[in-house]
Amino acid sequence: MWREDKQVALDELIVACREAADRYRYDAQLLGESAIAELFLRLAEERQGWAERLERRLRELGDMPSVPDPEWEVLQNWKERLRAGLGGSAPEALLAAREEGEKALAQALSQALQQDLAPAAREDLQRMQGLLAQGRQQLADAHASRA
Repeated sequence: MWREDKQVALDELIVACREAADRYRYDAQLLGESAIAELFLRLAEERQGWAERLERRLRELGDMPSVPDPEWEVLQNWKERLRAGLGGSAPEALLAAREEGEKALAQALSQALQQDLAPAAREDLQRMQGLLAQGRQQLADAHASRA
């Protein structure tokens, strides 16, 4: 069975949300107890919630969600650990990496919003768009406060 474009776009957004949540959790562990780690954990929970809500929407379309590639995530974890260690300032390096991750998430969200979706699914995505902008601003503020 072939997937429709809207199913593909929603599935890619679900995977992006799960990957973002996983990255935030992992990076929070690297940072230990700090305000940035708390922000990362809060954003991880939010993105995990988005993934779960979108999975329900994808199932309504008759499809099953994919999951992030575990090998890729391990490589990303090592890459982040090296970047944070070699860069000399783990919080700044991790904030920059998460800001880049949020850009990728915004791109996946934009692709999903271009699809012909049911009104309830579109409302979910539009709500996510506002929350994503807030999260990106919180990251930018945290990054600026460390400069």
